[in-house]
Parts: sequence; C-alpha cells; structure tokens
Amino acid sequence: MAVPATSRPPLLDAVGIFKEAWELFTRQWQAWLLIGVCYFFVALVLVSTCIGSILLGAITAGLYVAAFKQLRGQVPEVRDLFQGFQWFGPVTLLTIMAGFCIFLGTLLCIIPGLVLMVWWRFALPLCITHGLGATDAMAMSKRKVQEGFWDIVVLMLVIMAVNMVAGMIPLGQILVGLPLQTLMMAIAHRDLFGLEGALPPVGRGPSPPFPGQPMPPVGCPRCGAANASGTRFCTACGGPIA
Repeated sequence: MAVPATSRPPLLDAVGIFKEAWELFTRQWQAWLLIGVCYFFVALVLVSTCIGSILLGAITAGLYVAAFKQLRGQVPEVRDLFQGFQWFGPVTLLTIMAGFCIFLGTLLCIIPGLVLMVWWRFALPLCITHGLGATDAMAMSKRKVQEGFWDIVVLMLVIMAVNMVAGMIPLGQILVGLPLQTLMMAIAHRDLFGLEGALPPVGRGPSPPFPGQPMPPVGCPRCGAANASGTRFCTACGGPIA
C-alpha cells in the first residue's frame, strides 16, 4: 500500500503576517500616516521628472528602513524615508535592471514578467539588511522564493486585497494600504531571511535567527560574473559554478 506523501508546511503564513502587520500599524498609526503622506508627495514630485524618477528606488528603500526599525522595537519616523540613500547605488541599479526585465517579460505574454516580479520581490530589502549588490540580491531573492513560489504568490494576493479594500476610502491606499503593505513585506522578509536585532514576532513565536554577514561573492569560471555564495549556476551566463 502506498504511503501518502507528507505535505510541505507553507513557507509563509500570509494571514498571520497580515495580523501582525495590522497590530504593528495600529501601535504606530500616527507615524505611519505621516510617512505615507510624505512618501506620496515626494514620489509625486520625483516621477514628474526623468531624473527624479531615478531617486524613487531610494525613497522606497526608506519605507523598509522605517518598517525594519519598528520590527526592532523602535519608532518609525518620516526622516527614515531619506535613509534609503545609504544604498542608493545598489537600489537604483536594482530598480533599473529589475524594472527593465519585468517590462520585457510582461511583453512576452505577461506570465514571464509576473514570474520575475515574484522572484525578485525581496531583492530591494536584501540590499538593506544584508548589504548585497543588485545582482546578488536578485539571485538570493529568487533562490528563497523558489522554495515556496506559490506561498509568495498568496502573500502578494493578500497584499493586493488589502490595497483594494483600503482604496475604498478616500486616500486609503496612501494612509493605510501603503503602511500595511510595507509592514507585511518587512515581516515576510524577516521570516524568510532573518533580521538583525528583530524583536519576537507579535503573537507568532520566536524571531527567526539572522544569518549574519553574507559570504563573499563567487566568480563564474566561464564569464567572470560575481554570484552570491551558494549559487549553483551563474545568474549571468547560466554556466555551472564549482
């Protein structure tokens, strides 16, 4: 008689992440309202110019800085938005590379673009928490997401639902949807990759361990491109890495 296969536990608990994000938001809702309004107006000014649009990635990184501060037990502040410029180089390169690839993938029957979007969902916060460059962050995010691709898709669908509900009230997506989305992604990032100095998750057990500094990148023997430690195949040429 065949033995039934054991089901794999989900990589992420999307509902639990939403509940924790809501709890964190309600604790610091005044700070997050100010952050949301400030982000909206700064982003509005930046996207109105070609040069300003390049700075949008660093401002978005500032949202994660604020969220990670709260996960460490600190109070998020408006000035955190501008702390993202500490990672301006890798974040800007990541925004350009990922945006271009996702755009091309979307043109190819949409599906490839959506897959790339899911793969690289955690690349930007990895630049902040692990100090990775753009390509290393993209590779590390892809490897982790592939362990539970559909779990990440479910999380993104929950985030979409939150934004849809928030959009039913005036300015809801800015005042509520944006903070909740940022907190949910920061919590998911902590659960997947760890976060140095993070407090125990609200009502969800101990905090995942932070792995410390990442190993130095490994050069591809075929093309010489730098790859994150542990990568089996080069992210540039696809060749095997010993």
